[in-house]
Amino acid sequence: MVSVENLLKTFIVKEVVVGAVDNVSFKVDEGAFFTLLGPSGCGKTTILRCLAGLERPEKGRIQIGQKEVFASERKLYVQTSQRDIGMVFQSYAIWPHMSVFKNVAYPLRFKKVSTAEMNKRVNETLAVVGLAELGDRQWRDLLVRHNSLIRRELGRFRGREIDTAGDGFFVTFDGPARAIRCAEAIQNAVTQLGLTVRVGLHTGECEIVDEKVTGIAVHIGARVMNHAEPGEVLVTSTVKDLVAGSGIGFVDRGAYELKGVPGKWRMFAVVG
Repeated sequence: MVSVENLLKTFIVKEVVVGAVDNVSFKVDEGAFFTLLGPSGCGKTTILRCLAGLERPEKGRIQIGQKEVFASERKLYVQTSQRDIGMVFQSYAIWPHMSVFKNVAYPLRFKKVSTAEMNKRVNETLAVVGLAELGDRQWRDLLVRHNSLIRRELGRFRGREIDTAGDGFFVTFDGPARAIRCAEAIQNAVTQLGLTVRVGLHTGECEIVDEKVTGIAVHIGARVMNHAEPGEVLVTSTVKDLVAGSGIGFVDRGAYELKGVPGKWRMFAVVG
């Protein structure tokens, strides 16, 4: 059972107080599935981080099972390690020096689960997500090979690597069709590692600030990528229109709200 009462969490952005979670209350019964549904920026992830203890709310109360983990009136705040819950992050959060198997097994080792039970549960989990064959690989080695393949394709299609973050790449191209062809080549290349990638593409004016590419077009491209499925190249209607006549096929994925961007944006998935 999870109980949240009158939860309040704010952030200060450029000296302005922004309300991320405003007086939210809900209860999840034991054994139930519960979904936090809403547009980007409405506070879904912040609520989960508050539950996990990764954010400290200003007000409210949180109870997990029979244990109260946060209560502002009593100044109670239980550390993350003492909350006995798990969380899957939106971006990867893994130990680069461990194998894929050891990363999955880490919380079970922390809980002192028996070796036999741990091996069984880790192998079952890897099989469910299609990563059983990667269990013994070192993540660092896998990441090096992943990055090498991507950079090879960027060189072929004249992509300019601007920045990287973990296993993510931020790249610019001299044309949208070239960007799409490169994205397809990258998708094919990483399959030999047993991996898939998500790609988001947009085109527009950018700004150069301290030798970095910034601007609303960059922000939109990142938000588009967030909506892409594994193994999918997702583009805005602007990109689709600009490559008309190139022979590249698309399927309509509908209109989406993008966090921090006004209105709805129609997106299209590239098909072979």
